[in-house]
Amino acid sequence: MEVGVGRPVAGELPITRPQEGLWLAQSLAPRLQNVISVVWGVTGPIDSDLMSAALAATETEAGALHVNFEVADWRVVQRRRTDVVCCPAHYDLSGSEDPERSGRDLVSGILAAPVDLAADQLHRVGLIKIADDRHLLFLAAHHLVIDGYGSMIFIRRVAQIYAALLAGDPVGDTPFAGPERIVREEEEYLDSAERIADRQFWSDYLDVVPEPPALPSARDGTEDGLKTKELVLSDAAGESVRLAADQLGVWVLQFVSAAVAAYFSTCARSSEFVLRYVAANRSGLARSEVGMLANMVPVKVATMADRRFSSFVAAFLDEVSKCMTHSRYPLSDVIADVGLSGHVRNPLGPAINLVPFLESPRFGDATSAMEPLSYGAVDDLLVSVYELPGDRRVGIRIDANSTQYDDSAVTEVLAELTALLRRVAANPHAVVGATAPRARRIGTVLPTWLGRLRVVRR
Repeated sequence: MEVGVGRPVAGELPITRPQEGLWLAQSLAPRLQNVISVVWGVTGPIDSDLMSAALAATETEAGALHVNFEVADWRVVQRRRTDVVCCPAHYDLSGSEDPERSGRDLVSGILAAPVDLAADQLHRVGLIKIADDRHLLFLAAHHLVIDGYGSMIFIRRVAQIYAALLAGDPVGDTPFAGPERIVREEEEYLDSAERIADRQFWSDYLDVVPEPPALPSARDGTEDGLKTKELVLSDAAGESVRLAADQLGVWVLQFVSAAVAAYFSTCARSSEFVLRYVAANRSGLARSEVGMLANMVPVKVATMADRRFSSFVAAFLDEVSKCMTHSRYPLSDVIADVGLSGHVRNPLGPAINLVPFLESPRFGDATSAMEPLSYGAVDDLLVSVYELPGDRRVGIRIDANSTQYDDSAVTEVLAELTALLRRVAANPHAVVGATAPRARRIGTVLPTWLGRLRVVRR
């Protein structure tokens, strides 16, 4: 089923600050794979025709997906595509030997080849049949046009339209206004007193920039891509972490993110270090808009220095909260303002991505579970923490730039991080010293306590 878009938009739009940094990285490394790819495993009966129609309608509405990027008069601009035809892909892999793996491999390969940002369509959506009562919905798009939060807004709208079509009700007005609204809201911010205050905050906050933690890394990595490992905690481990979080009066994912920061602390060279924290950067009408708005904020962290973990958690979460109130100020501007431009490696170190929820809507009688396959390119190391839909099991995922981290380094980071998490889950008031726990052989940790390790295939 095709839904055509026949309204060309005259003129051009500037790119936003978050897009600017991504565009520059892509132009410097054209073969860089910077794709947000997500699948939703749908279990239960669905109407494939109605699902394709819901995907097509949502794809049509999401104008931020239908743009290209080019240089005009020495400026990078985005232009609406005028030849858009929305026809979601449909694959039947039910007869393959391992349909689930084949489906994920298929999605991971979409947009894997270098793309022409000025001419190519920068997204794909579709439906994969695994069995009569099992399907994968997928969205794969260049990071320039969407972020992880945007993918959840996208599937939420698909579910709304599918429900309306299933009931024979009107679909209702679209919540999306397109890239024009995103650009307009950013321009309003850039001309505001809020931006001036944010700039002053970051200039004062980063007057002295501590070094990032010295994580285990490859000595001479040359491969261009990502090393990814993902761990889902066992039921027993997850319950232990939840009980410890409850003792401290914090959310379980806040507890785990603080444990990540505590692990970074054990790798710090001085009494203070810096890391980055992912911010959805959604305010106003942009809260309901598909697009690329994500930002990162620098966070300075005092090392453990033989403090109790409980006091470290409180101090770390307070620091994150303080910095997040200034999260609209673009990280690229922060780096330029404090004189950190031109570094080969990001001078603000690794990043923590707390994923508050994985949007997993119902489609009639069918349930779904969201599974991010790729969060896009990573310039250093990104640790994402999340809860699985349904059983709420806790997951930890590490994405590392393979020019800086080899497979053994990523394994070492995950092993040492989970060893520390195990210790503070058993006693959240434990004194955690400044030396990293030595758990270099991940096999000594996983079988007895943590759970299932999944190496993401690339």
